[in-house]
Amino acid sequence: MVTPADRSEPIRVFFKDLGERYTIERDQDHAAETPTHGDRLVDELVRALLQWEASHSQARAAYQRLLSSVIDYTELRICFPADVAKVLGPRYPRVEERCERLRCALNDIAAREQSLSLARLGEMNKRDAKQYVESIEGLPKFVAARVVLFGLGGHAFPLDDRLLDHLIGAELFEPDTDVDSAAAKIERALRAGEAADGYDLLELWSANGGAGKKPRPRTTKKKAPSKQSSSAAS
Repeated sequence: MVTPADRSEPIRVFFKDLGERYTIERDQDHAAETPTHGDRLVDELVRALLQWEASHSQARAAYQRLLSSVIDYTELRICFPADVAKVLGPRYPRVEERCERLRCALNDIAAREQSLSLARLGEMNKRDAKQYVESIEGLPKFVAARVVLFGLGGHAFPLDDRLLDHLIGAELFEPDTDVDSAAAKIERALRAGEAADGYDLLELWSANGGAGKKPRPRTTKKKAPSKQSSSAAS
């Protein structure tokens, strides 16, 4: 009989091996305690949206270009997605969808909070704060998980198709595994406090080539949620 612990063991061994191979450098990977462009959690959200389905080097460069192009995130919220896409560049992965999602999320936060801030989440218990983040309009699960993990100190594991392809290449998951179930398995396998290091190690491994990528079945990509606030600033 295979127990849940037995199924989790290969995942734990894999991340232990990554920890022995790589040294984490986190100085610029996640939001600073006092970001120059506003609320810390909103800053983490923007960083995570740039990282989703993009390499770490792409996301870091895009973040710097974005910061140099706007005064603050309030200005970014009212920018047309096409203008933000020009800043990121036409070769940035899923650039049009990404910019639609970014504006949609910022508008949703502003509408709920009457300001572009998620500071109120710090007063909630982690369960409620996690549910709030996951309900923000336009956020992929990868982005919500990164905000929960690094912004709120909750237990979550950010995983997108880009990273899952490498894990499938390493034969940690079967080719037909979907990203949500893989993320859930990793989240269960890693103990509280291990997910942050695990994610950063996975990004480092991916940046160094990972295990290559094996073809796998793809589902139809969902378009960014469409709501009135994403097409006209409130």
